[in-house]
Amino acid sequence: MTVFLVLVLLFIPLLMIIIGAVMTIKPPKEVNPIVGYGTERARASPEAWQYSQRLFGKLSLVFNFLSLALSALVINLNWGILFEEQGNMSQVLIFSNHLLIMWTAQTIILCLAIPFVEHKLKKKFPEKSTL
Repeated sequence: MTVFLVLVLLFIPLLMIIIGAVMTIKPPKEVNPIVGYGTERARASPEAWQYSQRLFGKLSLVFNFLSLALSALVINLNWGILFEEQGNMSQVLIFSNHLLIMWTAQTIILCLAIPFVEHKLKKKFPEKSTL
């Protein structure tokens, strides 16, 4: 059970790092509503689309490496509870609280790139046109 919880804690940042790397290296070329960073401002022009995909990918890498580091810190701080000691119920509850806090932090970190990208798009592409 503890190995599963550790893997779940690391899964989201690792997945988002992979997605960020793919979006940085090979972003979606065509404007579409399914794949990519698809806000209204990003879809306003092909140039805005390309710019937003790469920028979001880079920011996703940075923010999710932070998330991965925080997750590793939480795992390290709880190593005794997880693997070495049997731990009593209060220790398990403390770790459960740490998990909930980390999942909340990971969700917030996932969303941090959005305002940055929108701000940069607004500065670089002030006119708003639709395709």
